Amino acid sequence: MNFKSAMLGSVVVAGALSFGVVLPSAAQTAAVSTDKGLKMYIVESCEPFAKGGRCSLALLTQPASQSAPTNAQTTCESGWVANFMGLEGTVEKGGINRGSAIVCGYQSAEQALRAAVKVCDEQMDGICSRADSINVSWASWNGQAIPGVASDQTLKVNQLPDARTCLSELPLKESADCKARAAVELRSAGIH
Repeated sequence: MNFKSAMLGSVVVAGALSFGVVLPSAAQTAAVSTDKGLKMYIVESCEPFAKGGRCSLALLTQPASQSAPTNAQTTCESGWVANFMGLEGTVEKGGINRGSAIVCGYQSAEQALRAAVKVCDEQMDGICSRADSINVSWASWNGQAIPGVASDQTLKVNQLPDARTCLSELPLKESADCKARAAVELRSAGIH
């Protein structure tokens, strides 16, 4: 499958932080127009410099009649969205390297999760595959408004209805932070 990707990068103390976005090639030129007239974008969201100036990628829905936001990295098709963060190393061993990617528009959770790991690895020399711990969230977006989230308000993948999340050391450990259903889906996607 061909992927379109965009990368945002910044350096943090004790490691590197990278953000990526990818979507299926079929979604590269198609804009989302839903029954509700909404589009979803992956956007760059940065804190003010006085608060550290850290940037990350987030989701944004807005009416299809509006122009794409200037900070939009891509337009998402309805389907599965995944955000994967892998952390490698420890402070005691010289620092923590972090890699992160967000993907959208996939037909299954498994495809979205695999794509997120692949993009992260491509941009960060394999950090996500070698991670000591992960923080992952994924959900399906059907093109509808998201309850409790105003249009033009950024949101995280875990704010989507029926989102699954897993915060775990690797190998995966089922816990309150990584429920059995989430662990099964991650293992099915090859994340152990």
